Amino acid sequence: MAAAGYFPLPDRGRYDAAAAIAGLFRHFREQLSKKNSELVQEQRRLAKAKRETVEEELAILRAEYVKKSSIGPALRNISLHQRAKLQFKLESELAPTLAGLHALEIRSKMAAAVDDVCQVFREGVKEWMNSPPATS
Repeated sequence: MAAAGYFPLPDRGRYDAAAAIAGLFRHFREQLSKKNSELVQEQRRLAKAKRETVEEELAILRAEYVKKSSIGPALRNISLHQRAKLQFKLESELAPTLAGLHALEIRSKMAAAVDDVCQVFREGVKEWMNSPPATS
């Protein structure tokens, strides 16, 4: 500990008693503060985990969560409808009308098609959100 600087090195094989005792106490205080700071950090992590657990339990009690089993089919239906709409737009409506147009005209028609396809998703989500929850 003398080499670590807690107290002076021995002079002719003897340590200065007062300096050595003061150095030992300083060393012990530092070790204790390290231990306490680790303990405090652990207590903070535990408190945070407990708070998050209670928040999750409260959200469940308030019915703020929706089961994947009830959301999955609705989202799948919306997605399939959106895909069908996109495919129809690209293959049947958009492709034939783009021939011979300038880049700006093509962009505007593409943007309109994208908006139309996204509207399908918005309407599907709105319909699902406004419908009463399914009873299980």
